[in-house]
Amino acid sequence: MIAPTPEQQIFMQDDVSTRLHHLAAHLSQIQYLWTQTSSQDLMMPLVKESRYFLEWTVPDMVRNPMPEGRGLKKPTSDQIKS
Repeated sequence: MIAPTPEQQIFMQDDVSTRLHHLAAHLSQIQYLWTQTSSQDLMMPLVKESRYFLEWTVPDMVRNPMPEGRGLKKPTSDQIKS
């Protein structure tokens, strides 16, 4: 197993909810840069770090699934038809 980087160790100290908040902030910045500046030089580091955020967060989400009722709800048949 590869030893975690110092950046990963700091990131992993946060709970999953906080990590997802960091990911959402990165994605918002990427979306802004894409639509406003199209600056690949500014976007790519955020894209790369966002990928790491996902890689570092998903295993904890799988190991510790959300309690029943806190996750996404299954759509009803009426919602699927619309």
